[in-house]
Amino acid sequence: MIVKIAKYVLSLFLIIMTFVGCSTYNVRDIRDDNSKPIVIAPLSKGLPEDGLWRQNIVLYDVNGDGFLDIIAPPPRIAPANKRHPHVFIWNNSLSVWEQDAFTFPLGVDYDYGSIAVGDINKDGYFDLVLAQHSGNIRVLLNNGKKAFYETSFPLKESFKSRSVILVDINNDGRLDIVAVSEAPFNKDDKPKGIIIAINRHPNDWDISIVEKSLGLFSDSLVVGDINGDGNLDLAIAPHTSRAINKRVVWFGNGKGGFEFFEITQLPERTIPVRVGLGDLAYEGRSSLIMMNSGIGANAKVYLSAYRWQEGQFVEISSGLDIDSTPYVFTMADIDKNNKDDLIVLSEKGLHLLRYENASWVQYAQKPLQSPHIGRTYGIAAGTNSDGSVVLVYNLADNPERGQGLRAYRVLIPKKR
Repeated sequence: MIVKIAKYVLSLFLIIMTFVGCSTYNVRDIRDDNSKPIVIAPLSKGLPEDGLWRQNIVLYDVNGDGFLDIIAPPPRIAPANKRHPHVFIWNNSLSVWEQDAFTFPLGVDYDYGSIAVGDINKDGYFDLVLAQHSGNIRVLLNNGKKAFYETSFPLKESFKSRSVILVDINNDGRLDIVAVSEAPFNKDDKPKGIIIAINRHPNDWDISIVEKSLGLFSDSLVVGDINGDGNLDLAIAPHTSRAINKRVVWFGNGKGGFEFFEITQLPERTIPVRVGLGDLAYEGRSSLIMMNSGIGANAKVYLSAYRWQEGQFVEISSGLDIDSTPYVFTMADIDKNNKDDLIVLSEKGLHLLRYENASWVQYAQKPLQSPHIGRTYGIAAGTNSDGSVVLVYNLADNPERGQGLRAYRVLIPKKR
């Protein structure tokens, strides 16, 4: 059965292909309340134009200048001098990204996977957590002098993962680690579910596993307050078509414990690919967005959404059919109305959507043109101090060769 699931995952990956960004300054072709056009402009100068940068990307203001910088995990199939995390600083005066020269422990090659960023030991410097395809979660602390050193993370056995986040899961003011196991790619791989590592001290982690299971694996993990109780909940996109293993949401108790909640609307014969949580209505709780794929070479990939109402999930997918195959998505408050917008990268380009009047409305679109068709594994969005939104994603034209990183600035002019 594990082999069959792995085949489904491989088939799914072959489906998810994306167009690379172009170099022109096109603007949206949809007007918003008769205001000036939204500008979606390339912002990639200085970023690598090759390399297989996967899985995720993090936007974080490294130097405190009010502009978001890019932190990426090690690229896959990289030369020895690039097998470490990479930091790209935005130089606003020159409008260019500049790679910062942080150093990492000598003689250590870090594998690709996922990266999380935050101040773990509360010393004022950003630290890193790596989830690796080759196994083991690694914690790297920043010494404040452009160098990282590795600290203990006491897992008794390898935990292969390509999705990790840093978040205060138990409301004690310290950042904790949450990671989900990746799919089994050979008979010796054994997924173990979702790791919860409570931060007692940077060298003292209280580690537990949510629903240790061979059938629970994913490359997409998010947190948010789904039911509005003030505690963070978990959501993953379980890479399986089996209904019994479609375990997506766990509600948190604010102390590090989680309880599974079944979403009865999940369709049969589909594989969840990606999951997101965002406050769509400025109501203090997160709605669930999913990207799903059917099974087979010609399977349809589509988006669905669910809102928590009166103790249950209610589907709110009306308007999410963008008449284009979606490849990856994220959420951010693009138009500054305290509601999260949906940012979708599809075969036709970038789409901006908002949820209003019980339906999704596409209010901006930017075609992306390129001679290459490829994949994207990660996408991130965030807001600078000047109000502009930065969007960054990674690209590859096949599983072995990459096309680097692409970035855009999204700016909505003030209404007239």
